[in-house]
Amino acid sequence: MRLHPTARVGSLVVAALALAHAARADDLQLPAAISSADGLAEYPPLPARLTLPEALEIYRQRGYDLLLADAAMLNADGNLRSAAQVANPTAGFTYGRSFGPIAASAPDAFAGSLGDSAAILDALVIGKRRLRIEVAQAALDAQKMSRADAERTLVSAFKQQWVACVAAQRQLDENEKILRSQQETLALIETRYRAGAASEVDTSSQATATYEAAQQVEIARQASEQAKAGLAFLLGVRGATPTFEVGLDLFSAPLPEQLHDGAETSLRGLAASQRPDVASQRHQVASADASLRLARRQRMPDVALGVGYAQQGPANSALSPPTVSIDLSVTLPLFYQQQGEVTMAVANLRTQQITLAKLEAQVLSDVDTAWSAFSAARKRRERLEGGYLAQSKLAADLTRIQYEKGAASLVDYLVAERGYIATVQEYVQSMNDVWTAVFQLEAAIGKELKS
Repeated sequence: MRLHPTARVGSLVVAALALAHAARADDLQLPAAISSADGLAEYPPLPARLTLPEALEIYRQRGYDLLLADAAMLNADGNLRSAAQVANPTAGFTYGRSFGPIAASAPDAFAGSLGDSAAILDALVIGKRRLRIEVAQAALDAQKMSRADAERTLVSAFKQQWVACVAAQRQLDENEKILRSQQETLALIETRYRAGAASEVDTSSQATATYEAAQQVEIARQASEQAKAGLAFLLGVRGATPTFEVGLDLFSAPLPEQLHDGAETSLRGLAASQRPDVASQRHQVASADASLRLARRQRMPDVALGVGYAQQGPANSALSPPTVSIDLSVTLPLFYQQQGEVTMAVANLRTQQITLAKLEAQVLSDVDTAWSAFSAARKRRERLEGGYLAQSKLAADLTRIQYEKGAASLVDYLVAERGYIATVQEYVQSMNDVWTAVFQLEAAIGKELKS
């Protein structure tokens, strides 16, 4: 069969477009973390000692939840590619042969057709493809902001886990110091007991206090190991928890300059402009609005254009001469005009708008809640650092000296020592609360605070 020249050109264009789309289908770059054969890359082991900046860099590369957010963004990108696709043309070929008394003299029949699947008028006039792209683009923009929001919340949670590790290690260190002090006191009392200067009750009381201190060391060690196990999981460790240490300099670092007294109002404004979940929801509203316009545009029927060519027999003596036909087909919207889709699109737009308003109010509530927690924790820490911690330590040291010289009873010393232990524990907890609140404030405003 010899195709009409216009049809041949059309076939070449269609083939070229198909090859171009096929070439673009594989250009999507996957993150290295999820491009290996088993779905997750193999990572080198954690270093023996981690600082917070190093741990954050590793977490951003390996964190499971962040990898899931990357995959969701790839899915939205795929939806955009699908929305932007142009309908493939349809091609047909027909061969016919006559049967009957005159079949021997009847030539074979040939026919060919090429249709645009309603792509041409949709792109040039109706505009449904443009609206589909607008919907998918807004959804992709929303997913990008959702990825940023996932990093906001997950990095904040990671930092809070880091604070828990630091606090647990600091508590372990303090408890070990207390245990050594209790052991020294027990040795002193045993020496005094052998010299007849202390009673068996004193020895038994101090032995009990030493035992309690040893128990507290084991509890703190368990808490430290559990906190590190949680941190290792967040860092993408698969298998047994490795042995590593965390840097303890966080508690001695200055607080961010932005958290001065009276900063709450400025933080509210910062949160309203910086929170990626708010930006994501605004894109969701834009996507819903485009979906509504698309649903209304769907009322316009698709118009498909086609061209056909047919002949039977040679051109000079054909029973059916060479014939070129142009086809136009349309679905008449007589019984249904997309009422259901339009109603659902209106409801979705309304839902997204209400969700945005709720989220904007939630942002201010998050800032107020985090600021309240930070202010209370900072006041407790300042009160302890302002003299109460030092006075408690001094009282314990003086009472110990007095006991060694016989000027104070063992009960007095034990009371002072336990008061100091409680103060140290309260101080470590206050440091934990302060930095946890700092990182909660970072999550509330959507921006990292610099010291």
